[in-house]
Amino acid sequence: MLKVLAWVQRWLNFSPHTVLVQLFYIHLTMDYFILVIKMHLTMTIFTWL
Repeated sequence: MLKVLAWVQRWLNFSPHTVLVQLFYIHLTMDYFILVIKMHLTMTIFTWL
């Protein structure tokens, strides 16, 4: 996943920085962080059990 983010970042550096592209990139990043947080919470709950 980090490789994908790095590739997207590299692609953004070579492409025109439009607001739409930036919002899409932020949206992808947020989705990734939410997924990590959900996984972390799930693991924590299983640890408590």
